[in-house]
Amino acid sequence: MQYCFLDEHKLPFQAIGLPARSNDSSTFVSLDKLILSDKLSRFTAVAVSIQASKICAVDIDHCLKKQNDFTTISDIGKDILNIFNGFGYVESSFSGFGVRILFMQPCIADYKTKYYLKNKNISVEYYQWDQPGRYVSVTGNKYRDQGINGNEHIDVITAFLDKYMKRAHELKTSEDPLVKDSRSIDVMMKKVKAMYLTNFDFQELWFNRAPGHGSNESERDYHLVAELYEHVSKDPEKIMQIFKESPFYKSKDSEHIYKFNRSDNKYFWYLFNIIRGKTDSEDDPAIAKDRKCT
Repeated sequence: MQYCFLDEHKLPFQAIGLPARSNDSSTFVSLDKLILSDKLSRFTAVAVSIQASKICAVDIDHCLKKQNDFTTISDIGKDILNIFNGFGYVESSFSGFGVRILFMQPCIADYKTKYYLKNKNISVEYYQWDQPGRYVSVTGNKYRDQGINGNEHIDVITAFLDKYMKRAHELKTSEDPLVKDSRSIDVMMKKVKAMYLTNFDFQELWFNRAPGHGSNESERDYHLVAELYEHVSKDPEKIMQIFKESPFYKSKDSEHIYKFNRSDNKYFWYLFNIIRGKTDSEDDPAIAKDRKCT
């Protein structure tokens, strides 16, 4: 298993204190080497690299009603743990209200066309090690450890995916390539102006007057990027440029500005890939609350 430090912004750092590159396995080390680092006191958490460690992970958010107390787990969380009973390492998350399952298994082919990367209806995510740049925090708040080798349990993993992560409609390969939009930013901004003059909901997002689109800034980021993707352009570079023209972006503090200006654009790509992977309303965080993990 290969690890790194996380700072207070959940950004990865090497044992030597320099930024880790999430898609470069050489910037991760064993846990023994990490905890012996003289930089340990500078950081707030530890993360494991999904890709470098060749592991898979299930992440269940907000499913413990009391911190680190598995007797208070939600029905969905309990069912998922029952599905995985017999293998996997299970611990509570950094917040104490989520649960993470780690295990090894071969990657499932065409995973992204058949299953959601993140089912926002129930706050469950699934990562496998062929997805570059993935890492997850680990706490050591162990619930159970039944061995991480899942090679003999593919049927169990598939049962979990079919029950909780399966797309309503399978994506076609032709839907996946990134779009290059040849139109100029000026032309697209005319479309944006027409939208905020005629669409009150978009106007609230664009000008940062949108509490109805989410109580936190990340939810509003998601909704504005989704609106631009749906109505202005499918080109990620153009969407990023237009997003940065918004009063919403320009009103952000330095911490949130930094999230959009990292060299790997990790945060933007996280939002963009969720949005472009949608096949129906089930991916929208504002829809279908009845199955939400609490």
